[in-house]
Amino acid sequence: MIVMVVIVMASLTCYQFADRMTTERQVVNVYKMESQAQQAAESAIDYMMAMLTDPEMDLSTLPTLPAEDYAWQIILPGSPDAESPNDLMAVVLSRQSTVQYGELTFGVASEAGKINLNALAELDVSLEDQRNMLMSLPEMTETLADTILDFIDKDATPRDFGTESDDGEMIIRNAPLTSLDELLVIPEITPSLIYGEDNNRNGLLDSSEDDGELREPYDDADGVLTLGWADYLTLWSRETNLRADGTPKINLNSDDLTQLEADLVVEFGDELAAFVAAYRQNGPKKQSSTGSDGSGSGTGSSGTGSGSGSMNSQPAPQSGSGRSRGGGSTNQQQTTPAPDPAAPTSQLDSLLPDWNLTKLFTVQAMQSSPSSQNGGGASSAGSSTGSSSNSGQYKLQSPYELIGAIVEDDGDDLISPWQVGDLTFLAQMEEALTITEGETRDGRIDMNYATYESLAGLPEVSDALIDEILSGTGSWVSPAELLQNGQIDVAGVVQLEPFLTAQSRTYRFIAAGFWKTGGPVVRIEVVLDVAGAAPVILQHRNLTATGPGYLPEELSGGFVGE
Repeated sequence: MIVMVVIVMASLTCYQFADRMTTERQVVNVYKMESQAQQAAESAIDYMMAMLTDPEMDLSTLPTLPAEDYAWQIILPGSPDAESPNDLMAVVLSRQSTVQYGELTFGVASEAGKINLNALAELDVSLEDQRNMLMSLPEMTETLADTILDFIDKDATPRDFGTESDDGEMIIRNAPLTSLDELLVIPEITPSLIYGEDNNRNGLLDSSEDDGELREPYDDADGVLTLGWADYLTLWSRETNLRADGTPKINLNSDDLTQLEADLVVEFGDELAAFVAAYRQNGPKKQSSTGSDGSGSGTGSSGTGSGSGSMNSQPAPQSGSGRSRGGGSTNQQQTTPAPDPAAPTSQLDSLLPDWNLTKLFTVQAMQSSPSSQNGGGASSAGSSTGSSSNSGQYKLQSPYELIGAIVEDDGDDLISPWQVGDLTFLAQMEEALTITEGETRDGRIDMNYATYESLAGLPEVSDALIDEILSGTGSWVSPAELLQNGQIDVAGVVQLEPFLTAQSRTYRFIAAGFWKTGGPVVRIEVVLDVAGAAPVILQHRNLTATGPGYLPEELSGGFVGE
């Protein structure tokens, strides 16, 4: 009897040991498969870095590439009798497009279709304009908008509806955000405000996200995926500030005015170089309200014509204006009759009677001497070397500011050689000129990827103009096309230039590694910047803990024959 008990006990011990070893083997096998799936996802990130930095890659074609260009089989299928699945795959997914189309979509999306929150807090526009940029977001209030901007900006001065007080409930950051999650320290901001109902970040409305209060996080069970601020806000968006060949552009706000004029002579000739030098030294001539003489000589308009500063007022039809440059909504434009001969020839003269450029543009610390304030006391337009140390007191907000501009120099009115009647210079201007130093420029919204929410807060922009921009999604080359197509005037493109671009180089995508026949799914959300000399991963966020997000058969749909 004792022997039988010992045998039974030994048998049970061996069985338990064998069962534990089997379980351990299964766990190790799952861990191995998950590690391999993660490596597959990482390989997809590396592949996208190579694709997006390929000199021969036309980045404008990214939205139109077939699904198989975003899907790879890492390990060829082996024997169906293999111990574990060996058909490892990697795909690249666009959550933004998935939300847009309501089904899983392969590809990448530009991050610059969103409002760059870090850049907005330091943008050189009024605090009211900064706040208004956020007011079209769902459930946004003036208090939340100003509090967010106070939380980020560098100064310690509270905005009209914000706070700079560390009151124990939160500590003001006064520095750029590294994650939108950092906004959660603001008491009124919740995860649902930032991320909406998409708890697992797959861009689809899952059953657990549409069941009311049955399961957390709670939702409204209305059958519609409610989006959060993360779909409209970003912390990263950049574009290149170099020419197509990689050489620096000419900075119109350069401190070295002598070198600036020399560079402009080589690129554009003596006339424009002399005008820019005088413009930098004296600033634009302040327009009066006595009406225009029709010659563009500098007298302002008293509000004649329509628009009076509206960003949707249309210029006269342009001859040789290069309308074929691909504006997305050229087919929808209407021909505008030629203006009355008495109408102002400069688009900058079509604004309100008391308007002057110092109200629209940011003028950096002008000298307080009477001569400088009156626009005099500068060297002649033909030379900027009246004082070799003069770096130019006026800073341009936009290169478009030079179109139709007038400057008073030594009592004479100088008229810009660039006029709205002939915009053939635009392509060269955009290729060669900039207003900022550095290889990249941050923060502007890409017209090709913008949403209504990201555009609705722009200053003086109508719903009609937003519709025009959205109708041209994917085909814009430059904000200047709005001017070429007659959708806005020069003052409008100048006012929009700090906010809009069509050449962003920051992308977001989800790299997924998975096994077609089942097993772990690894998802990594990536923000990749390729605007600079070398690609930079700005965000690398593992979403695996939120769940697979998709079924293996859905993910394998990007492969030919699936």
